[in-house]
Amino acid sequence: MSRCVEAIKESTHNHLADDLEINKAVLFLRQKDVAQATETLRSFEKWSNKMATNAAVNLSTIYYLIT
Repeated sequence: MSRCVEAIKESTHNHLADDLEINKAVLFLRQKDVAQATETLRSFEKWSNKMATNAAVNLSTIYYLIT
């Protein structure tokens, strides 16, 4: 799946790549793979946009649920 996201990042539809990354993290959560979900969401920490905010909310929820 990451090759797909990378290909989209380099295409004319690069605005969709952020949504795919968030969806990938949600998929990991559905599979109960918290480590992969956390890693995927942390990739947004260095950004300052709406997707970074969504990722931060999801990370906060994960930390709340596992502690």
